[in-house]
Amino acid sequence: MAGLGNVLVINSGSSSVKYRFYEGEKAVIDGTLDLFKEDIDYSKATEIILKKLKNKKIDKIAHRVVYSGQYTNHVVITDSVIKNLKQTFDLDPMHMPAAVALIELFSKLNVKQIACFDTVFHETMPPVAKYYAIPWKLTQKYDIKRYGFHGLSHQFLMQQGRKFGSKIITCHLGNGISLCAIKDGECIDTSMGFTPLEGIMMGTRSGSIDPSLVAFISKKEKISADKVVEILNKESGLKGIAGDADVRNLLKRKDVSAKLALDMLCYQIRKQIGAYTMALDGLDVIVFGGGISNSKEFIKRIMQNECMKDIKSVVVNTDEEKIMYEISQTL
Repeated sequence: MAGLGNVLVINSGSSSVKYRFYEGEKAVIDGTLDLFKEDIDYSKATEIILKKLKNKKIDKIAHRVVYSGQYTNHVVITDSVIKNLKQTFDLDPMHMPAAVALIELFSKLNVKQIACFDTVFHETMPPVAKYYAIPWKLTQKYDIKRYGFHGLSHQFLMQQGRKFGSKIITCHLGNGISLCAIKDGECIDTSMGFTPLEGIMMGTRSGSIDPSLVAFISKKEKISADKVVEILNKESGLKGIAGDADVRNLLKRKDVSAKLALDMLCYQIRKQIGAYTMALDGLDVIVFGGGISNSKEFIKRIMQNECMKDIKSVVVNTDEEKIMYEISQTL
């Protein structure tokens, strides 16, 4: 162990920054900055956070970083790490530039900074789940694999599920959605893949589709493949079907498109749960977490299938910041 100390945890998103400050093991400051609502950039957000901390001594700063790239474990951030992280911007333009910007802004404090990768939790996936059926030379040349995401959340949800058994399915339900099959404390499969676009349909993301649709839409709409991928990331999912990415709003509506969007989402989640139950050779518990999981009505819709009535499920408030603090104590 590297000792407790005072740790500032920074959990950056595409439009928000969550922060928490630990004095030893105790969280004493906790907050979230909505960049759009408050009309601020990451530089201003950094100033606000440091002002909140006043004259408190910071020993370490732990950052949530979505992509690990070449790294298979969490790392102390150096100039070379920052350089390597910048190579992933094209794979996740929504999150990686923000994370690196905050790392660089906080570097002026000249304290140890740690990258807590969302992908590391999924490194335990066996080859049969990790790789795609594409030419192996391409897999090796470009390190193409199912990286998986929301790993910090899945790790926390797994910790909460361990009391019920060793075969666990964790469901991170937010604007981004992913499921994870966990056996004996290790991830054996997860729904997101090479990018966070794969898997279950989400707030604005399509989830898995026939890859040929990219070429088809590009040709028919006379737009680039990059533009199609942008549409799949930002204009699809619940928003694409019903015009709204917020499950809470859709639950209040009674129109056909809202019902279809919710039915599709619940169906895809149930189907993934079924697949992971087979992969795990049984199931002890499903653990739901994330913003959407706070809706009892939505969870009830997922679990209403007859064959799921005897399955144990729990809902918890996921805590990525706690996991990041724990990681900071190892580096």
